[in-house]
Order: sequence, then structure tokens, then C-alpha cells
Amino acid sequence: MIARSWISDCQLNHRCSEAVPALTVQYLDGVRPARMIDVAAFQHPSQDVRLVEMDQVCTYVALSYCWGHDTSYVTKQDTLLSRLTRISYNDLPRTFQHAVTVTRNLGYSYLWLDALCIVQDSLQDWERESQKMGIIYSQAVVTIAATASRGVHDGFFNHQSCSEISPSWKKMLVRGTTTHGVPTELLLYEDTYVPIDPAADMAAGPLAQRAWACQERILSARVLHYKNKQIYWECRQAAHIEEGVPSFSDNTARVRTGPNLGRELAVHDLDFFFRILRWYRGILTTHYSTRQLTYASDRLPAISGLAKLVQGSMKMTYLAGLWKEGLQFGLFWGAVNIVPRSAVNASPSWSWASYETPLCWPMTAFKSFPPAIFDLNDYSVELASSDEFGRVNGGFLRITGLMSVVQIGFRVGIAHPFDAWSHEGNMGDWSSKLSDSDGIYMGNAWLDRNPGIDAVHALILATANPLTECDEEWDMLLVTSVGETSDRFERIGIAQVFHKDIKEERRWLPKFKKRSITLV
Repeated sequence: MIARSWISDCQLNHRCSEAVPALTVQYLDGVRPARMIDVAAFQHPSQDVRLVEMDQVCTYVALSYCWGHDTSYVTKQDTLLSRLTRISYNDLPRTFQHAVTVTRNLGYSYLWLDALCIVQDSLQDWERESQKMGIIYSQAVVTIAATASRGVHDGFFNHQSCSEISPSWKKMLVRGTTTHGVPTELLLYEDTYVPIDPAADMAAGPLAQRAWACQERILSARVLHYKNKQIYWECRQAAHIEEGVPSFSDNTARVRTGPNLGRELAVHDLDFFFRILRWYRGILTTHYSTRQLTYASDRLPAISGLAKLVQGSMKMTYLAGLWKEGLQFGLFWGAVNIVPRSAVNASPSWSWASYETPLCWPMTAFKSFPPAIFDLNDYSVELASSDEFGRVNGGFLRITGLMSVVQIGFRVGIAHPFDAWSHEGNMGDWSSKLSDSDGIYMGNAWLDRNPGIDAVHALILATANPLTECDEEWDMLLVTSVGETSDRFERIGIAQVFHKDIKEERRWLPKFKKRSITLV
């Protein structure tokens, strides 16, 4: 089995298992999954498995997959006891059957997958085990990724592997003899091979649209991707393809995705600026915010493992998806689509997690963050559980900064100034006109939602001299008053002001006065 040779080569020649020491220490200290699937519990010819409660370090395989719509197979409180005794192989969905088979063929006895190993109708069990997701995937010997499967009943064994000739292909047998009279046969197959981009192929498919699978891939030390025509391998130092394309293996170290991105995030000597930039523009913009969630309340939990990895290497303060350090950059997120705030997601308005939309961070930042033009006086996030990286029930930021009433004039067809940076994300082909309180044009605004008749205020976050044709850039948060007190505000969008002639165009600035507000 080619996958066994890939694993063996990685274990012997790479240091992939040592790349996330903070998570490894937690695993060895006892932060481990409560249950595993024992795939070697019964002697051959039985293929049955069972759940086992784990209290020791073991070598195991993890599964990353799409659930689909059917959830009848999950472990619940009333099925837990029987599953600790025996689970019929024939009762498992095909994707789980295939995962069991691969685990056995790789020579391992234990498999972890969330639907069976977590009691899904126990909030206490789910919260306790979901906090361990980062550790679970980072410490697995390998993660099996059912990359092309839409749900648990699809399975993931490919049916047209490039390493095997399919008998369904058109073929022609040519018989003859050599000049020495030796009989020969030449079997000709139809040329149906179409070259593919391995990196793009791994990033395509149903699993690449699942939000939880983002951190499962990045945190894993090694991943086996099962696609329709190929098996792909990636670890924190290399990558291979079943077909054996050299260019893919040689260049993967330069691809900031998958396990290699996880290794970068865990490096302690990575510059603070680039680490924060990687979180917002690399992980959230490129890899996470475009994916789908079954439950909107999972917006933060589904990326909590990655947040813990970043926090563990930099010792920063996490605030509902943002970092207190470099907050002027973190607050300046843009919603690509205008959508209603989630009714079940209690994240504060200043957190990107409060909206289910692709995101971007358009603030100019090349070598360092522009200095903040506000003071953070106090902050608090109300956690929904003991997990500081999980669900929240609100929060506030007490800020003192320069604010002024502004006017928003709606219009369409004005592109965002960073649309050209397609790899950073963009905010569509729309914007609103930003003017000061006297109607003097300032710049462009992008709204999360329609403010209606409420007065809109702009709070200056940062200013810089960008490496563009403009001499000056001002980045602002758009807020509107809420509640009965005049100092409580909600975020409703962002705005950018660019100046070429600073003296002539900065006429709006004197209208901005220092003010203290509570952002909720």
C-alpha cells in the first residue's frame, strides 16, 4: 500500500510530529480524546468494531469528512453503552467502513471520528471534546480526508485511480511476432488522461467547503486525501501524489496551505506582524470564511484549534476571533456579502464571527501595522463555556478615539480599492459614498447592513502612508448608537479615505473629536 510507504518515509526522515510542541505537551499531559474506535477489537473474519474509553497515549488515525444530511448514525446517550460493547461493521455508513478498512490496512488499531466518538446529544460531552479538536488532529499519526465525498454514505475509495488501468476503458489488442519468431502482444488503451493541478484538486470538492475541515487539515501532521482519481499525500514537509508527479512534491513546501501552514503558525520565531497577517488574510480570508457551517453557532468553535495554536506560540489575547494585539487591523474586516446578523450566533458586532459571509482585511499593511489612532481602555468577552476560544454570548470594547457623524450615500458600481488583490478577497462591485456631516465627500464605505434612519458615526482606527499612488490612507470603523445610553455603539461597516493632496483633502478631520464609547 503506497500510503504506508509515505507514512514510513515521513516518520523516518521528517520532523512533522515535532512541529506543534505546545499541543503535544497537552496531549501527553492528559488532554486526549475520551473515546476511540477499536478497529482490532474482534478477531478475523469479523469486521465489527467498538468504542473504547481511552485514558492512555496511543497511536491512532483521524478521519476528516462531510456529514451530509443523515445523522441517524451518530452516537447518542441511549446508544453509547451498546457501542462500547460492539458496533456492527455492516451498520456503519460507507465512509466509516472505508475509514476502518484503511486504518487496518495501515497497521493501526484505533480510529477517531467525531460522529461516533463524541456523544452528540450531550452538550457537556460535545463542549468538552470539541475543545480538544486541535490536539486530536495534530497528534494523529495520519488524517484520512474523504475529500471528494459529499456525505457519510458516499464512501471514498476511488473508482478510477491513475495508478491502475480501469477495465472499462477502451482498449485494443495487437498481436504479432518479433524478427526471431517470438509471439508478442501489445495492449493499447484510449488516451483519457487529463493533466490536473494537484494543489487545486485537493482544494476542490465537498470537504473543502466544510468549515470544520479547515483546521482538521491545517493541524494534522499528515493527510491522505482520497479523490475520485488520485490519492494525495501531504505532511508538514512534503507532498506526494499517487501518480507520482515530481513537480508537486518538489514545490509543496512553498505552498502555504494544509499541514505546512500549521507548521508555520507554530514557529515561535515568526515575526508578530506576519503571524497576525497570516491569521486574518491567510486563514480567515483564504481558507475559512468562505466555507459552510451546519450550525451558525459553530463559527468560532470550528476554528478554535487553530486559534489555540497561534495563541500558544505568541501568548496573545483572544477576543472572539480577533487578537487584542494589532486590534486596529483586526477590527478592520470587510464583509464580502451583505447578510443579516446570525440570530443564533451571539458574537459581538465588532467580531467577524457575527456574520456568515466571506471576509477580507483591506487595510494597507506591508511591513508593519499602521499605528492605532485609538486607546483600548477595557474589554470583555462573555464565554458560553469554559473554552476561551469557543462560543461567546457577547462582549464589549471600551474605546477612546476620534469620532464624527458622517453621511452614507448609496451607490453601486464602485469597486473596492483592493479588488485587484484577489488572493486577499474582495468586497464585491459595490460601495457607498462616505461624506462628512456637511456632505463633503471623504471616501468609500462598505456596510455590513443597512443602518436605516440611524445616525452613522465614523471612528478612526489607523492612518498610514501606503505604498500606492495615494499619499495618505485613513481606515475607519462605522458605528451606530444602540440602547438607551449614548455611549453604546454597534459596528455596521468600514470606510477608507485616500488622499493625494493632503492639505487640500483633509478638511473633514477637524470635525472628528475625541470620544469614549462602548462597542458591543
